Amino acid sequence: LQEGEPEGPFDAVILTVPAPQLPPILDQHQLAFRAAAEAARYDPCWALMLAFEADVAPQLGELAHDALASDGFEWLAHNGGKPGRSGATLGVHASGAGTAPRLEEDREEIAERMTRLVTDRLALPDPILKSAHRWRYSRVAEKAELPTLYDLNTRLGVAGDWCAGPNAEAAFSSGLACARALLAARG
Repeated sequence: LQEGEPEGPFDAVILTVPAPQLPPILDQHQLAFRAAAEAARYDPCWALMLAFEADVAPQLGELAHDALASDGFEWLAHNGGKPGRSGATLGVHASGAGTAPRLEEDREEIAERMTRLVTDRLALPDPILKSAHRWRYSRVAEKAELPTLYDLNTRLGVAGDWCAGPNAEAAFSSGLACARALLAARG
């Protein structure tokens, strides 16, 4: 497929992009969805992944998350402790308030700064790998108010966390609701 070539035809389309990316796709079509997407707001997040030679879970303790909160972090996960996973990795998210003023800073500098804060505060060894990710549309701060997720006339649907709430479960729920509406419309 070449850029600019038409795709389709399709019986229906469901768009699941973050709200700020939706208005340019819709252009002047489906103004209700466009207005709702423009009203939704996200908090950004710098996400950090750290890998260690050995499991650091015994060093974390139950209050590790609380220890980081004063440094502007709001989420910590020991990935090896999740069901079906192993390994010595941590995921750490900075708060939206802490991320916003630093959103455009260099990724490597952010990774270094966040790593120092986390390893110093939790008394962890130096990681063997660190990587930061700029997540512009991380958490829904203000969801859209939509009377429906699927428009019968245009056969266009929208779904995503911005339609239902601040987390992945909300994104899943809105996608399921949109798919059900599309299937009901098809009879």
